[in-house]
Amino acid sequence: MAAGRSLARWPLAALLLAACGGGGGWASASNVLMILTTPTPSHHIWSSPLVEALAARGHNLTVLSPTPLKPPRANVTDIVIEGSLEYTDADTDYHALTQISTLEWIRTTMEWYANSCNYSLSTKGVRQLFDYPDDFRFDLIVIEGSGGECLLGFVEKFGRPPVVAINGFGNPQWLNWNVGNPDHPAYVSHSQLTLRWPFSFTDKLKNVLMYLATLYHYYVEFLPANDRMLHTYFAGAVASRAAPVAETLANVSVVLVNAHHSLDGARPFVPALVPIAGIHIKQPKPLPKDLQQFLDGAPEGAVYFSLGSLVRSDRLGAQQRDALVGAFAALPRGVRVLWKWESDAPPPGLPPNVRVGKWLPQSDILAHPNVRAFISHAGMLSSHESTWRGVPIVAIPLIVDQYLNAARLQGLGVAEKLDYATLSKESVLAALTKVLGDPSYRERMRELSAVFRERPRPPLETAVFWIEHVLRHRGAPRMRAPTADMAWYELMLLDVAAFVLLVVAAVVAVIVLCARGVRRKIGGGKKKTE
Repeated sequence: MAAGRSLARWPLAALLLAACGGGGGWASASNVLMILTTPTPSHHIWSSPLVEALAARGHNLTVLSPTPLKPPRANVTDIVIEGSLEYTDADTDYHALTQISTLEWIRTTMEWYANSCNYSLSTKGVRQLFDYPDDFRFDLIVIEGSGGECLLGFVEKFGRPPVVAINGFGNPQWLNWNVGNPDHPAYVSHSQLTLRWPFSFTDKLKNVLMYLATLYHYYVEFLPANDRMLHTYFAGAVASRAAPVAETLANVSVVLVNAHHSLDGARPFVPALVPIAGIHIKQPKPLPKDLQQFLDGAPEGAVYFSLGSLVRSDRLGAQQRDALVGAFAALPRGVRVLWKWESDAPPPGLPPNVRVGKWLPQSDILAHPNVRAFISHAGMLSSHESTWRGVPIVAIPLIVDQYLNAARLQGLGVAEKLDYATLSKESVLAALTKVLGDPSYRERMRELSAVFRERPRPPLETAVFWIEHVLRHRGAPRMRAPTADMAWYELMLLDVAAFVLLVVAAVVAVIVLCARGVRRKIGGGKKKTE
């Protein structure tokens, strides 16, 4: 009876696949589970093109996420994690967030990932997956590499299919460690530091301390917390057989990361770690008529202002809001500003050259030839879109990786960076005047854009290729670096160094003992002769 109730809850596509032997009856199609649980809109802006591309290739997808695919597709079964975005979008004090120390951000980030994963486990959406029979099989699981760790129990539940991890949040340290990718603090900046090469001694010291703190929080606190959640929610035989989260992560076939050397700097990549920055960027669509006319009527250039999908402009502090309004009013008469403002009531004192909108097609706006500057929080997706479209940035970083993104863009000469806490009319106006008036910012951004765009194949095609590679070969063990299985002391050759030191010490000890013996013998012979 219980089995019958579970079957009744199966999505139609899943039943069809079961009838076809778990997906084998589909021509050139596979049965793929995508676990995309990060409760922020930007992550799903980034991953939804991948869902669309895999569906267009004929694969049958079961997608667990906070946002269903729009428009829906016949071969995509959406399982919605209800209330997930609202869980994250609490009344956030962004000014307080800017005061958090870098070391504290590591702990805060790990706690946020763990808490959001725990929330997902308690939802009706995830319980739908729990109701699938344990003998149901997926050919592949695609899961977010940061924030989905507690859901890795589904790997055991569905017969240990190969796993591909994706990460829209750049390329944090732990993803590199999981696949054995070289991640040396001597030349790779921690993902939450704003270091630029070449590193000074102080930079390297800070970097090492951050790496050590991250190692502690990730392996001592974060992963064990995910193991506890997994064993709490995955009952019975699945929980008892499930491998520790760290072990499952170490056996991920491929990790697709939102990174590219043009912005992140050159560094080693093992075959299992594939950069795919820009997968969400599409050909620009025509703008709505009112927006097109507004931007067309900016002969001296237009400025686009948005703080992304997570940070709301209408929750800025009064000081910061008034600074922005004052700076926009002081711009030359021919410069217009398009501002993403989430409230019905506009900001007080809004000048006539500024237009606000609750939602604006950001990437399409940045493609308009009159847009000469982008005031941004320097989030990952916004930075990539601005670079792709060739628009210089005035960065106001607020949280996590935004500080590093802003520092990198400024170091490349395509951005000016402002401090949120000390934002003033004068500082905003000076940065805008510099970016709008100095053509070198736009020239350098166009050069950077050309490098960022130029790939052997488009980033979305790259992502689809490697996912299908894993499907075709039922995993990708040959792409796995041996460093992923080595202990830290083996990786640093400390065992070899210890052996060499031991041999050297033994040789020196023998030489010293022999010398003493010879000396005693010579000394004894002299006494006898006398």
